[in-house]
Amino acid sequence: MPLQEFTSAPSNLLATPIRNLGLKIAGTRLEPIVAEFRQQLERAGIRRLQPHFYLSTEWGVPFDTISIAIPFYLARPDLTALHAEHHGHVEGFNRADILRYLRHEMGHVVNYGYRLYEDPEWVKQFGAITQPYVEEYRPEPFNRRYVSHLPGWYAQKHPDEDWAETFAVWLTPGLDWRKEYEDRPEALRKLEYCDRTLKALADRDPVVIGQELDEDVGDLAYSLEQYYHASKLGAASFRAGWTDRSGPSSRTSATRK
Repeated sequence: MPLQEFTSAPSNLLATPIRNLGLKIAGTRLEPIVAEFRQQLERAGIRRLQPHFYLSTEWGVPFDTISIAIPFYLARPDLTALHAEHHGHVEGFNRADILRYLRHEMGHVVNYGYRLYEDPEWVKQFGAITQPYVEEYRPEPFNRRYVSHLPGWYAQKHPDEDWAETFAVWLTPGLDWRKEYEDRPEALRKLEYCDRTLKALADRDPVVIGQELDEDVGDLAYSLEQYYHASKLGAASFRAGWTDRSGPSSRTSATRK
């Protein structure tokens, strides 16, 4: 079914290649949110590692980079409304929600920037990063071994996500994570590891500073209609080289959400 049959968006917008929409972070509602997030990092003592932000098809961090992808549809209200109309929800529906996702993605940036996944203690707490990374997973609701930050008990998806969620909880302003998780000893141990590690890294430069971009908005030659039609069908991409999400064990360019 053509997208225009179930949306009020004008047909000329739907037919426009996404790269021709002139989307960027600067000058949009995202700009002050990103600035606020940078302040959160500064207050948390994360000063040597400066993430790069760009627009893409979804939230994510390409493996072995410090680049955070923000969904392009969050840069314009009409595109946000179109996405909500098509998907029924938006990951980043307001300022607080966008900051929540940024905290999670920054967990990946810290992991890759300092290659924490090579630390035996990291592996002991979270597991090997080379474990298979699959999109479909079956979480155990309210499992007390994991923290809760993003919806869907996301920490249970993969060790990399477990770390990113733990980091996000640690970074959340105003949250007393020790009290919040005092009755969940395994989750608390992960948070304490995160706290020790971030304090130790405060004055260290990252070992990875790559800013490779996966599906940068300026490279998206397909239209909004094609994009949403593909997502409806479960198609991964329109161009060769779309990110393989099986994890860094198969492709080092894999992007983690």
